[in-house]
Amino acid sequence: MSRTATLRVALAAVSLAACGFPLLAQFSTPSVDGVIQPGEYGNTQNGTNQIGTNTAQTWYITWDASNLYVGITNANLSEAAVIYIDANPVNPPNGGTNANGNLTGFNYDGEEIATLPFRAQFVTYFKDGYREYRNADGNGNWTNSVSGYGNYADNGNGNVRELAIPWSTITGGGMPSSFLFLGLLTSSGGYVYGQVPNDNGGGQVGTSATYTQYYAVNSTANGASTPPFSIENSSSTVNFSALYHNTFLPYYRSQEGAVPAGATVTLRVQTAHLGATGVNLRVYLFDPASGNTTGPLDSPMAFYQTKPSTARRTITSPSTTPRPPRPPSSITNSRSSTARGPRGTATITLTITTTSIKMARAPPPAPSLSIPFRLRLTIPIS
Repeated sequence: MSRTATLRVALAAVSLAACGFPLLAQFSTPSVDGVIQPGEYGNTQNGTNQIGTNTAQTWYITWDASNLYVGITNANLSEAAVIYIDANPVNPPNGGTNANGNLTGFNYDGEEIATLPFRAQFVTYFKDGYREYRNADGNGNWTNSVSGYGNYADNGNGNVRELAIPWSTITGGGMPSSFLFLGLLTSSGGYVYGQVPNDNGGGQVGTSATYTQYYAVNSTANGASTPPFSIENSSSTVNFSALYHNTFLPYYRSQEGAVPAGATVTLRVQTAHLGATGVNLRVYLFDPASGNTTGPLDSPMAFYQTKPSTARRTITSPSTTPRPPRPPSSITNSRSSTARGPRGTATITLTITTTSIKMARAPPPAPSLSIPFRLRLTIPIS
């Protein structure tokens, strides 16, 4: 009688980011003079060192070892820009405690981001004639403002502003190795526009807005830095391009091919930088002769690197055949690599779900939920 072990890997994923191959950001020192020259902030392609907004503003960001530089065009200089920064991300970015930063923004001009997508340690507010910053105090609140910091310039009666933000105001020390950020512009009456990322809400957001989108800079290193607007993350949705598993590469599945009963197999799955709340391995055992299935048995996979985030787990192929009732388990939208050994197969399915939903795949999901991505592979057991 052949024996088959079916393993379903259920992942609870938070803020999975657009992945792809990162371009290099220009590690540079622009002139803070209210004039932005072509290429002054580095790559001019939209979504690299600059980004256009839905309301026709353009944001520019670059940095050097001393400062973070921000430029904004086509925005009323009397209306403030607000930027939140997480310079020490945790996994997930909205996890941790107040000691890691604040999940609630500060009320500026009648607008407040009541729920931030990451633990911010720094917020700045700047416009013509005034600029300030505040830091998280470790208790979920913001410190008193520090005004007149850094170096600011605008073009007078035009619509261009630039600000050099010393890294020391953000981190208390030097340049961080990575950081997360989002930004917006606000009128004196709390009307939000020019927000980055664009997918966050604008208009009269009030004081109870929830922002889910942000940009991730995985590396600030000179010559190997991430373009600041190239990776948009979310605390609420899955971006499929950030997920990767390749059953034909030994890094993601070792051992390859048929394995004897009782042998170990190490599985890895890759998400975006700080892009998953956790990874759980769900194991079923299935006997194809009788159609019976037993399980599940859940166990966590461990994250062992964060750029990109990769989880792994070593499992042991089964050597006995179970006989309990078979749970419902329809599999759709999957890609399979099937082979059979003399004693059956072990089937691994990677399932990515939306934010903070840790789904068991044995029962069907609730109608409001979805399982948008699956990859199925099969390990022969000899």
